[in-house]
Amino acid sequence: MLVPGKKSESGLLNSDASKISEPRVHLNSPIREQNISPTLDNLHTYIKQYLPDLFYEYLITPKAKHGRGITEAKARTYISSLSQIPESINTPDDIIALDEPLKENPTKALRAFFDYLEIHHNQKTISGDDLERWRKIVKTPEVKAAGKVNAITNEEAEALYHAIDPKVRTFYKFVIFTGLRMEHAYKLLSDLYDDEIFKPKNHPEVAYIETERIAQSKQKQSALAVFPRAFIPELMIITNNIGSGLDFIEKALSSGGKAIQPHFMHLYTAREKAEAKETGKQLPPRMSGKVTRKFHAQILTDNGMDSVLVDYLQGRNISVGHSRYGEPIEPILEKYGEILTKPKRPFPDFSKPAPEGISFEQSTRITRSGSAKKKSPAATSTQAGRATV
Repeated sequence: MLVPGKKSESGLLNSDASKISEPRVHLNSPIREQNISPTLDNLHTYIKQYLPDLFYEYLITPKAKHGRGITEAKARTYISSLSQIPESINTPDDIIALDEPLKENPTKALRAFFDYLEIHHNQKTISGDDLERWRKIVKTPEVKAAGKVNAITNEEAEALYHAIDPKVRTFYKFVIFTGLRMEHAYKLLSDLYDDEIFKPKNHPEVAYIETERIAQSKQKQSALAVFPRAFIPELMIITNNIGSGLDFIEKALSSGGKAIQPHFMHLYTAREKAEAKETGKQLPPRMSGKVTRKFHAQILTDNGMDSVLVDYLQGRNISVGHSRYGEPIEPILEKYGEILTKPKRPFPDFSKPAPEGISFEQSTRITRSGSAKKKSPAATSTQAGRATV
């Protein structure tokens, strides 16, 4: 039986929110074990053959061990996307004939699946078409340039803190203080020793952790996690003992962002509201787990920190930080200490009482109400029937 928050035989943290079983093939055994060639060279035959266990194991295995090296949450998303690809799609021509191109997650999942088949099963074709032709048709969507980021207020960050599950609040504060990507923060706190937290004598308000070991790729680097020293006792409570998986944390922050949104509608611009009305799309929450890094950067820049140092802290252009500052830790700690003692704009005060109408209980009610509205009577009836089994 899996115990949430404990490590499995494969060294993975198990999540309450995980919807798939623990892989039957572990990291200490070859991913291509159980490699039984399907009787038909068919896309869906391969999907049924290798999902979820074997493909999942490939996705979460580090790149150094010939895996994909992605998070458990993203791996589950890929598996769900592959499972939902219509049976009518079996060749690249079927994809060309689609009225609308495949969305981002199915596209990325398919390309990962092609790599898995080629690397671990020496597969060269699917449905008679060479894998290279599949890759030319199933192209990774172009990343759109990020639009202007609205300034997020401290009040919004504090409101989200009170709206989320209490089990997630310390983790949330950590990503607000450090600006780490959530997958990096989760990986760091899941395996951290006390002596890896440095307390510089000349900066008594500040603590930091060197984070190069958690970097996932050249695109997602990490060098340093800096945070208030006074936060250490609270942080140590969850270190190596995060009771909930990253998937649960991400969903909690997403739900909290939606719950507090009605309290901050006045902060949306008239253009944002008009465009949402015209397109029929809902306005995205201004504050959520996806916005924590942007909020962190705003705090630092509002206090006059050099953008090169901000990028270094957030795992961008690390080499530029080194070339300009040599070893940039000292200037970062000095400026961070100033933010904590004499801020032009302080970090959020999470000790403040919750704003009126905002609480985890209220957030839960709003989330459940929204989910109920989206379900059809038939789906609701089916779910109720399952619940009584």
